Amino acid sequence: MILKLDPSLRPADYGPVFRKFGRIHIPGILDPAGAVALEQRLRRFDAWTRALTVGDPGDGHAVLDPDGLDAEGVCRVERVVTPPGQTDIRFLFDMHSIATVRPRPGVRDPRLIPIGDFINGPGFLDFARSLTGDDRIRRCDASATRYMPGHYLTPHNDANAGEERLYAYVLNLSRSWKVEWGGVLAFIDADGHVAEGYTPVFNSLNIFRVPQNHTVTMVNALARVPRLAVTGWMHGPGSTAQN
Repeated sequence: MILKLDPSLRPADYGPVFRKFGRIHIPGILDPAGAVALEQRLRRFDAWTRALTVGDPGDGHAVLDPDGLDAEGVCRVERVVTPPGQTDIRFLFDMHSIATVRPRPGVRDPRLIPIGDFINGPGFLDFARSLTGDDRIRRCDASATRYMPGHYLTPHNDANAGEERLYAYVLNLSRSWKVEWGGVLAFIDADGHVAEGYTPVFNSLNIFRVPQNHTVTMVNALARVPRLAVTGWMHGPGSTAQN
């Protein structure tokens, strides 16, 4: 699998919009053959871990660490923290960590290492710097994510005092996704309305400035394919990626 940006892309075409609004949707981000190969690899991937948190992690509620529990352990915790009627789940989806900017336990799956190499390669990083006009970008973390029916991410702003998160990104990899299936990356304005929403169109890249209030709407029972993506944050000079 060879991953590279579509050579016809020019950051200058998108930079002014990004700098004005702090977010952008870029279609056709990857060379088409690489996008198809990456989607097929994630479709066949079989080492997903269920990630969820209940309540505010700062209040001591349960958080599942995808790198710290095997599938059986995840199921045990889910039975405890998601009884019938539980309404305080902050996020629920499947994921696998590919590259991190801080040491984490566990061995990375070799099938996904090329993704981390691409995201932290000069082509992607130079594109991000040119698009944002921000030379501070040094490294990215990356996770493969899979949203099945019933999965979602509640509103939050990605701020984290312990990490130098400059921008968030989502590389969308679900072919033939329909807006009525949900899974929309929605940005929330100050009075709680949806200011803008990005459908997870295949082979598109969403980038947005951190902090910024956003959510992923619930994938519903109409969805015929998983909502697949590679997601993460772009970090400043103090970060060191661990592939």
